[in-house]
Amino acid sequence: MNCVRCLSTIAPGAKFCGNCGLVVAQPVPVETGEHEPTYLHDRMVLELSAGPGAGQRFPVGAVARVGRANGNEIQLFDAEVSRLHAVIYKYDQGFAIVDQDSANGTYVNGVKATGPTWINPGDKITVGRSQLLVSPGIGAAAPARSEQEPSLGGGLSPWLILGVVAGGGFLLLAGAVFVYLLFF
Repeated sequence: MNCVRCLSTIAPGAKFCGNCGLVVAQPVPVETGEHEPTYLHDRMVLELSAGPGAGQRFPVGAVARVGRANGNEIQLFDAEVSRLHAVIYKYDQGFAIVDQDSANGTYVNGVKATGPTWINPGDKITVGRSQLLVSPGIGAAAPARSEQEPSLGGGLSPWLILGVVAGGGFLLLAGAVFVYLLFF
């Protein structure tokens, strides 16, 4: 079998590509009743709340690799984090994190993730000295914008922009009239 990312050959039964680290199989988390998925939105953001680079925010898509190496969607500059430390997958039921046999382990709310583990808003993921806080993605809970409310980038209403332009035009016209009356 060949890797879908780098096209190198993957050994039968391997969990990830030996060349680029792409995870081959996505094991579905076992629902134990202790920490079930409650996150039903299609977006998630991880905020680096402790560790080097604290304050950074990372959006999570269908797959997000967590680690120290370049190319990870969530790159952490922490010496205690493995190059490919963990992978977060989006399932129909929610999001789950899978440790990639890292040296220091992956913890969700202080409990070591020994297999695929569901993650929900409010959970704290610890990898190395870094702690990531799980929160809903931007726009995940926002209501859909109606067709009657057009918007330009940044949430600016076209009516606001029209008012600013018209107001500026009025001031320009008033200034021209003032200059005309003053000099003519």
